[in-house]
Amino acid sequence: MCGIAGIWFRDGRPVEEGPLRGMNAMLAHRGPDGDRVLAEGPVGFGHRRLGILDLSRNGDQPMASGDGRFWVTFNGEIHNYVELRDALVALGRRFRSTGDSEVILGAFEEWGSGCFARFNGMWAIAIWDRRDRELTLCRDRFGIKPLCYSARGARIAFASEPKAILRAFPEEREADMDEVHAFVLGVSPDRGTATFFRNIRSVPPGKYLVFCEGGAVREAGYWDFEPGREEPDARAEEKFRHLLTDSVRLRLRSDVPVAALLSGGLDSSAVTRLAAGMANEPIQCFSLRLREADHDESRFSAMAADDPARFRIHWVEPGPGGMPETMRGITWHHDAPMPMRGRCGMWALYGAVRERAKVALIGEGGDEMLAGYDRFLFPHLLDQWRDRGLARALSPRGLREAVALTGLDPGPWWFTWPSVSFMPLALGAGLEMGFAHRFVHPDFRRGRRPIEWDGVLNAWLRRDVPRPFRSHLNNALWLEFRTAGLPELLHAADAMSMAFSVEARPPFLDHRLVEFCFSLPHDEKIRDGWTKSLLRRSTDGILPEAIRWRRDKKGMPTPNSAWMRRDENLGAFRDLLGEPRTLGRGIFEPRQLAGVCDDFLRGRPGSILPYDRLLWHFVTLEMWFRMFIDAPVAPEGAGIHPVAPKTHAAI
Repeated sequence: MCGIAGIWFRDGRPVEEGPLRGMNAMLAHRGPDGDRVLAEGPVGFGHRRLGILDLSRNGDQPMASGDGRFWVTFNGEIHNYVELRDALVALGRRFRSTGDSEVILGAFEEWGSGCFARFNGMWAIAIWDRRDRELTLCRDRFGIKPLCYSARGARIAFASEPKAILRAFPEEREADMDEVHAFVLGVSPDRGTATFFRNIRSVPPGKYLVFCEGGAVREAGYWDFEPGREEPDARAEEKFRHLLTDSVRLRLRSDVPVAALLSGGLDSSAVTRLAAGMANEPIQCFSLRLREADHDESRFSAMAADDPARFRIHWVEPGPGGMPETMRGITWHHDAPMPMRGRCGMWALYGAVRERAKVALIGEGGDEMLAGYDRFLFPHLLDQWRDRGLARALSPRGLREAVALTGLDPGPWWFTWPSVSFMPLALGAGLEMGFAHRFVHPDFRRGRRPIEWDGVLNAWLRRDVPRPFRSHLNNALWLEFRTAGLPELLHAADAMSMAFSVEARPPFLDHRLVEFCFSLPHDEKIRDGWTKSLLRRSTDGILPEAIRWRRDKKGMPTPNSAWMRRDENLGAFRDLLGEPRTLGRGIFEPRQLAGVCDDFLRGRPGSILPYDRLLWHFVTLEMWFRMFIDAPVAPEGAGIHPVAPKTHAAI
């Protein structure tokens, strides 16, 4: 895991080391173990190393092929590098290192761009072909690792994070106001190639770009998985368990210790328990422990890590102190304003992990593949109506089964069911967006790009959103997986982990497992009143029964709303949003923005009106403007870290 950067002047101007060093400096948090640049004429590559595999100097990057034709700078891990290296050795190739970087070079030399489809892992790769004068940028299938670029005139610049490009080329400090508008309205960021900077783009997941000397750019995909089969499989549980187990096995490959983030939920518990069964020593687990009982999951984490011979659990106890500064640090490392969900908890956990490990297994991807959220109830009900008939699906028994999926107290089904089924649909159709609209200044709204509905949760019923499956549920999962939810979570996982020089590995995002899950019918995901049914059934004998059959889903939460209400935090937010500098941007309607903190205080916790989320959006947006747009980006920002959370180890 590393930070990468590079420059190519296609008009032949030489690249100086100074800008490359500056780009590397902005990425120091991603790679504290090495700092190298390689420049020759109009091309220069930079690399910040986080040593995970082959800790010797043989693994340093940028790395050149034996004949000097190809250069590579690479961020991520190719988890099947051992098998690929063996295949290349059988073809006559020799290696001087034992890591995966040299395997990428050998694979590209042997198979060209066809090598990308052979990789199992997460990556952002830049390859320079000195003979053909071509720069190839490639990103993994799901966008686990970030890779952005800027093309202006004859200059191409790329990096792991936009701030590195801004450091070398401050002219790119221009906000994309269409993205700002969409974000304020609640559209998911990270849904495509756009960033919050007008002339900085992301390489699309599952694709590679080839920049040619004459100015041409070729884009191609290497992952050709086409959904739509939805075929039953009598061995689904066995195959799922095998694929998840093998994914964890591959992601345990490391020359440094591997830890796990453990929430006590299904996904992280399954990954942690499988990893512990393969590890040679107790696995280090990091879990939140909160004073607020309705947010605390520590009893489930303790249940998952119940054997001192296999687990060593570290309790992390974040609190509400210094929340504005924490939000500022989170914004800095995202290079963007961002949604609220899970950020504070993840920030605290990775801050604790960095003291003891460089690698952490995480559970991202399971909910999006296997229908782990309440909002998937409505598409499931539509599928039930189609498959079972309307009368049976709407019977009291059918409705109670549907309500049971939410983990809520069933109560009178005629009251609970509509609130947990149609309301997510209404939110996806624009109810929350319309609520947010009143804060946006009319002059700012005019002329903005139309909303891209594939970035809106629950927009799976719209005809202008891709619907490649027969079932409503699989279409909803596909939307969330590809554009409306998971990309934003992956951005968070990368930004938060790399802020503390930790590599986060998500076993659920092994492409073999993803392809298998999306080939199955909808009722493998939700069945008999249980979400994530396939995972529950497949982990019999792996997970404690109390975890395997949990209905309440929390998702590593922290009581953000309550913390934001504290006088010192809310006062700081009110001051920030009320300053002339904020109001002068022309984005918000001043009177509405002036009252958002008071509206937040008056709103009931858990109210359907999302004042807490809106406040988070508005505050992080203004923080982003001040750090990235108002003034040149300085490397001192890389030192932003919160106060270390309390950590206790349970032996």
